[in-house]
Amino acid sequence: MLKDRFTEEEMARLQQLSCVEKVTTKMIVFTREFKFKAIEQRASGASIIDVFEDAGIDTGLFPRKHFMFMLKAWRKEIKLRKDEAFIKVKRGRPVGKREEKAIKDMSTAELQAKIAYLEAENDFIKKLKALENISLSEEDMR
Repeated sequence: MLKDRFTEEEMARLQQLSCVEKVTTKMIVFTREFKFKAIEQRASGASIIDVFEDAGIDTGLFPRKHFMFMLKAWRKEIKLRKDEAFIKVKRGRPVGKREEKAIKDMSTAELQAKIAYLEAENDFIKKLKALENISLSEEDMR
């Protein structure tokens, strides 16, 4: 398990900076604007440490090469996604359940179709359990 990187005081100090979007005990998330600005400053000749210290970040809180790797990742993101860099992309399935009609709002035909579906589902489960029992009993005989 990772050891906590930031103390409560450090988190409070970092959260007050305009370049910081979010801080937890283990990580810091910089704003999109700061990431672009940092890349621009670095491209214009500023040292890596100066870029972060000018933003008010205590560089002593991080490992020596942390900022170099961070800027490298940011440059790569900009190169790949250009204007859409650092915009959060939602991944995975949407949250929430599919909305179903309430039973009281269903027509007779819909209710009959639902009953037929559920009966077929139950029959399938019964057959599956029966096959499972046969398979287990055959293994016991061996």
